[in-house]
Formats: sequence, C-alpha cells, structure tokens
Amino acid sequence: MKKYTLITLLALFFGWTTVTNAETNALAEAKENAKTMVATNINQVLIEILTGAKAASGEVYSASKITIGQTYDFVKKETPQVIAEILRWKLVECCVRTGVWGSFTFILLGFSMKLSSWRKKATPSNSHSDSREMASAFKWILRCVALLLLILNLGYNGMTVSKIVSAPRVYIIEYVIDTIQGQSPRR
Repeated sequence: MKKYTLITLLALFFGWTTVTNAETNALAEAKENAKTMVATNINQVLIEILTGAKAASGEVYSASKITIGQTYDFVKKETPQVIAEILRWKLVECCVRTGVWGSFTFILLGFSMKLSSWRKKATPSNSHSDSREMASAFKWILRCVALLLLILNLGYNGMTVSKIVSAPRVYIIEYVIDTIQGQSPRR
C-alpha cells in the first residue's frame, strides 16, 4: 500500500505540475494570441485609415482642382474689368484732388486781388502807409503761395493723370508692386 500511495502521490504531483504547466502554457498562449490579435487589429485599423485617407485625398484633390479651375476662369473673366475700374477710380481721384487744391489756389488768388482792390480804394488820408505796404506784401505772399500750390498740385496729380492716360500698364504694375510692398502707391 505504501507503494500505491507513493505512486498515487507521484501521479498527483506530476498531474498537478502538468495542469499547472498547461495553465501556464495556456496563459502564455492567450497572451501571445492577445498580442497577435491586438497587432492585427491595429494593422487593420491603420490600413483602413490609410485607405480612407487615400480615398479622401483623391476627393480633396478633385474638389481642389475644380475650385482652382473655377477661380482661374473667374479671375480671367473679371480682371480686365477690375483693372479698368481701378484706372478709372485713380483718374477720378486725381481729378478731384486737382479740383480741390485748384479751388483753394483760386480762392487765395481771389483774396490777393481783393487785397489789391482794397489797397487801391484806400485813400492816403484815411490809411497809413505801413498798412498799405503790409497789404501789398501780404498780397504778394498769397500770390506766391497760390502759385506754389498750383505747381505742386499740377505736378503731383497731373503726373498721375498723365501716367494713367498715356501708360496705364506701367501705372498698374507700379501700383501692384507698391501695394505688395505695403507702401502707398506712387504718383
């Protein structure tokens, strides 16, 4: 009986070891299977993402190509009209400036002529000679300022008008360059 007990004990021990090893092996296999399954799932997800991105990028490319084509057609169609309107606007702007500064110049000239007529109307008995000389000097100062304003006005705005009329492409090129560089357009 001792013999059977020993054999039974040995069988139980080896059986238990085998079951434990089997469980350990099963656990190890389960871990490996889980790792493989996770890696496979991650690979599948990445493949699906990349496939979706590839398909979507094709759609984005197609939409971009269509939009760029439409934009090009719009710009090609509208650019001549926009350039003509910019030139017309700049021409009107310079003419208005010339008119405003010209009006101011003529007001100064008119005031200086009025001073001259007031000086002539004044008789020596009721006015001092110093005030007559002062009025005469003021008259000439006003005339010089008016002439200077007229020259600057015609030089500044007149050159822009002549450039727009005689060389509109040059004006547009200079205007675009100045705008891109952040400067005010030259005259």
